[in-house]
Formats: sequence, C-alpha cells, structure tokens
Amino acid sequence: METPTSNGHPVLVLAGDRALAEALESELSEAGFRLDLTTDVAQAQRRASCQCHGAFIVDVSLAEGAGYRFVADLREAGRHEPVLLLSAPYAPDDMLSVQRGWPDWQPVVREGLHDAPQVLRALLRHEQPNVARRLHYAGISLDRVERRVCVDGREVRLTPAEWDILEQLLLHAEHVVERQTLMTAVWGPAPDLQSNALDVHVGHLRRKLAEAGRKGVVETLRGQGYMLRVQDDGDEQAA
Repeated sequence: METPTSNGHPVLVLAGDRALAEALESELSEAGFRLDLTTDVAQAQRRASCQCHGAFIVDVSLAEGAGYRFVADLREAGRHEPVLLLSAPYAPDDMLSVQRGWPDWQPVVREGLHDAPQVLRALLRHEQPNVARRLHYAGISLDRVERRVCVDGREVRLTPAEWDILEQLLLHAEHVVERQTLMTAVWGPAPDLQSNALDVHVGHLRRKLAEAGRKGVVETLRGQGYMLRVQDDGDEQAA
C-alpha cells in the first residue's frame, strides 16, 4: 500500500479522544497513510521532536487551546510540515484543513471526515520552500524527495531503515540522537522489535558509509544513542 507523504514519514495525529482517533485511523489507514496516533499533548510534543513526521492532524477542541498551542510551537520551532486542524467544537462531519503558514493561516476547506485523505493529499501536494529538500554533512548528501544518498557525489544504496536512520543523524549532526528517537523514525511509536534491531541496522549503515570513504562517522554513545560526527585523527571509533 502506498504511503502518500512526500518523504514517506507517518502523519502524527493529536486527537481529543479515542473515538476521534479511531475514526481518523479508519479513514486514513485505508487510504495508505501511516499514522502515529495519540490523545496526549505531552506525548505528541515528545514524538514531534524527532522530526520524523510528514504532516500533522490536530484537534483544536483540546482543553485550554492546547491544540492551537501545539501547532504554534511547531511553527515557532521552524517546523513547516502541513497541518490539518479539526474544527472546534468537534462535530463528526466537520474539519478544517489549514495552510502551512502559522499564525497567518486560512481555512481552505470544510469537509466530512471521509474526505480527510483527499484534503491531506491536497496539502501535501504543495511543496513548502522552507523545508530542506537536501541534508548535507561531511560530503554526505541526502535527498529527502528522491530518497537518494550520495557520498562525495557517488550514490550509496541504503535500505529504507538505514535511510531513515541517516536522515535523523543528518538532521542532528554532531549531536546525540537518542535510540528511541531513531526507533520511532524507522518503525513508529512502541515498535515490537528485538532489542538489537536498531544496532543491526546502524551497523549496516556504518559499513556502507565506511565503504564509501566515511569510516567512523557514525559514533556510538553508550546508553544514549548515536551521533554523526567527523572524528579527529586521535579519536577511536566506539564499538
């Protein structure tokens, strides 16, 4: 089944209640969207921090304007992914899709939930110029639209999991990326995996980068996560 976000990432859904979350899941999953569902604002904030979502759906009927604040915080942090707002007070056949600009947003359509896939696709079709299409570090280049990776101009073929891991490392180059952040980026929240699944994929990524001339660029921080960093000559590669 297709994944209709331009970068292949899931859509984070912050719903006011479980019934709404399940209704959206029914409509959007059937249309091929990968979803990351939650009804908890704090949890949505933590998940959004990994920068591994292609779009957001936010219920603005949340108490005390929490939905609006969640989107405002995204924009203030420089996030430009498309956002679809559910109208408040929520009615089963009402929703608002909202342009990316915040707070200068305009309601562009009111449709029933059954039209959510079409509305979301329409938002995703409009490229946002402020979102970096390419990420670069130390001669490593990642194209987020073509899902293509090059080292010094030569293509390196990665699996989808390796690609997602490298994207997170490039987004946070020279900073530690926690294991949970990487796992969420690759497999979504609460993945049912063997404990060493992430390490196996990082090992494969590390080997491919080494073969392309970037040996030791992926560093292991024991008990924390991984970091993309060009090491000094005196540094030793972490196991």
